[in-house]
Formats: sequence, C-alpha cells, structure tokens
Amino acid sequence: MALLEGFNVSKDFGGLRALSSITFELQEGEILGLIGPNGAGKTTLFNLITGVHRLSSGQISFMGRDISRLKPYAICRSGIARTYQLVRAFPHLTVLENVLVGIHFGRVRDRIPSLRGARHEGERLLAMVGLAGKIQEHAEHLTLMERKRLEIARALATQPFVLLLDEVICGLNPTETAQTMELIRNLRGTGTTIFMIEHVMRAIMGLSDRVMVIHHGELIAVGTPAQVTSDERVIEAYLGERTEPEDRRC
Repeated sequence: MALLEGFNVSKDFGGLRALSSITFELQEGEILGLIGPNGAGKTTLFNLITGVHRLSSGQISFMGRDISRLKPYAICRSGIARTYQLVRAFPHLTVLENVLVGIHFGRVRDRIPSLRGARHEGERLLAMVGLAGKIQEHAEHLTLMERKRLEIARALATQPFVLLLDEVICGLNPTETAQTMELIRNLRGTGTTIFMIEHVMRAIMGLSDRVMVIHHGELIAVGTPAQVTSDERVIEAYLGERTEPEDRRC
C-alpha cells in the first residue's frame, strides 16, 4: 500500500477546472517530484492534500485512511506537513519561536514534556537545517535561503511522515541550491517521505526517484527522471527541445 494516494482527484473553482482526474501514489521513503508550467495546478494539488481546499471529486488517502474531508490541522496532526511557495513565517517572532509553533501543533505535541524540552527539540531542528546561529533572530531579518530553511524546520517540527515542499529551491543561487539539495537528501535519509514541487530542473531531476508532470490540470506523465525528460508530451508542454532542459522561471 502506498503511503499517500490520490484517486481521480479533481478541483473546480467556479467554471474553471484546475485539476482533472489526477491519480497518484507516494511510496514510503521516496522523493516524488511534481513539475509543470506555472498555473498547471501543482500547488492546488498540495492544497487539496493538506485540506486547504476541498476536492470537487475523487479521494485522497493517507496510510489507508480517507483524509479528503479532514481539516488542515487534523491532516497535519496525522503526519503530513508542508512548506509554502511564498514563505509564511511569523516575521516578528524569533526563529526558535517559529519552530515552537510547529512543535505545539504537530503530531507528537503531547510527547514534549515541557517548554524546555520543546526548546531543545526546536534547537535540534534548526541545527539540522543550518540555522543554529540564528535562533534568537527575528524571522523578518533572514535572507531568502534562511527563510526557506526556517519553513522546512517549522514543517519538520510537526514530526511529519510526509513532507510537501513547494519550491524551496527556486530563487536560490547555485551554491545555495546545492546546499538545499543536500539537506533534502539528508531528510530522506532520516526516514521522511518527500513530495516536492520545483522548477529548478537540475534539482528536481537530481533528487527525485519519480517525477509527475501536470499540464492544464491533467497528469500527462509519470516515471523516472530519464523517462520523463524523454517523453514527447513533456518536452512539448514544458521542457522544450533542449537536450539539457534549462530551469523554468520560478
């Protein structure tokens, strides 16, 4: 059984069909990439998985349980966390306080014995993402890469089984991209299953075990990076004719 599955997932916004009959599965321990042109429906799919939007039809199951009608907080506490394309840290809280929010509302919040224990866990997570020296700094003063790292740490603070990453690499320079790719590999090494949206092709193809491609709200391909990059439908819809596809605009 897949860890996370979607069956004929569709979403309408008034007369606009944003997603049409998307079926997918995410296996435990894998990194699944999601690509497609801007407006294809990628973030809409993440919003459906996390309960931000309700499905118009279809079903999403997590660990064999239908989560299609659960509230976002219940989905988070079941073990699914996400980052956002537009970073949503609390700007006037410190970096550590932002992570403490995730610990308080996460899956194992009742296992943190005290505020001291929560602070220790928060500091551990911030060290993991490279922000150990920033714990008392206010989030509004961080660089773009640091804010994206904080997004990851705050999501990890909820102790997820599945982590959804929405463009955590896009907008970074080559050195920052390489560092963030290494962080994502390390997260998978700790047992976290990852579903990620990204426009940086060298990152998504270098990290993913499989890649899904959505175009105009429809799933047009799924397979290994090599299979997807050689698929004529994907080349026509998204990658273009380059042998080594360039990074898309974020």
